[in-house]
Amino acid sequence: MGFLTEIDPENALNALEQVLNGDYFVEKRTQLKICHNKQLHTALNEVVLMTQKPAKMLHIEISVDDEVVEELRADGLIVATPSGSTAYSMSAGGPIVDPRVDAFIIVPICPFKLGARPFVVPNNSVIKVKFLRKGKKAVAVIDGQQVEEIDYMDEIIFKKADNYAYFVRLSKNFYKQVREKLQGDV
Repeated sequence: MGFLTEIDPENALNALEQVLNGDYFVEKRTQLKICHNKQLHTALNEVVLMTQKPAKMLHIEISVDDEVVEELRADGLIVATPSGSTAYSMSAGGPIVDPRVDAFIIVPICPFKLGARPFVVPNNSVIKVKFLRKGKKAVAVIDGQQVEEIDYMDEIIFKKADNYAYFVRLSKNFYKQVREKLQGDV
């Protein structure tokens, strides 16, 4: 499905020829910096916060720039970049965000609160998520690769990373690509 992959294997040689001829551009993508227990991680797509044990809910407080945005119980929470907006965030009801938009997306996963909706916030914001339920352990899954354990009253801080991810691109058709990838069966 990959929204970051724009070349099919059968077109690889033609695409390589285009790049060698200089017929390409470099796309800059924002990344998330995650801080937990003085450890720093970076994510291109998203961080998924979820319970360590299935079928349990998290009790979390979300703040943006030191203002409490929401306190809720939910199966989890996704904090995504525009690159990650077309991945798990979209499947959980979050918006598709053009990669040129300077924003982060906060998406509750199956919240036990009717008014809990996804948020789009400026990417120069500081997002803090605090875990409020004693005895509940959670995990942070970073880009589906790294897993970090989270405990009661732990706080995870999300900021814009200082470094960017760069991609060699052959076309600038983000919306066409979204339409093509999302139409039909997967």
